[in-house]
Amino acid sequence: VDRSGSVQRVTWPVPSPIQAWADALGLSRLFSVKDRFLIGAVLLLRGAALDQVGGFDERFFVYAEECDWQLRAIRAGWSVEEIPTLVARHWGGSSSLDGSQRERLLRQSARRFALKWYGGAGWQSMRLAALTGALLRLVVTFGSPAKRKRYASELVAAIRGA
Repeated sequence: VDRSGSVQRVTWPVPSPIQAWADALGLSRLFSVKDRFLIGAVLLLRGAALDQVGGFDERFFVYAEECDWQLRAIRAGWSVEEIPTLVARHWGGSSSLDGSQRERLLRQSARRFALKWYGGAGWQSMRLAALTGALLRLVVTFGSPAKRKRYASELVAAIRGA
């Protein structure tokens, strides 16, 4: 739960070029995603899994390290499960109070993750998907100025890459 006590989403699809394009084109709900990961705010890891898979990849800083570890575990035959009866408080975004620094770190980790798992072509495909999705949302959104500003920021971030 977050600071206000609202339940946060903790399970996400593992990022991939296909997932990036599905998100960009608004088709995510049509796909059944096999590989999912849990946010790293609270993870309980089996010692045997750590022994087999190894620890977190230290090249990641703050973001994507849990996704990388869980994808390695899944590929090694382990499963990832959410325990709905477990409740923890998560103060999201507290590891960096500077929003621009947080976004920069997030983009760097996303780039590192994509390059590690999908190579340069996969990373470029994911960047193009992010750019396409941000541009589509900006063009077709008739929402509030705050939403349009957020979509414009996404577009700038997609253009920058990382």
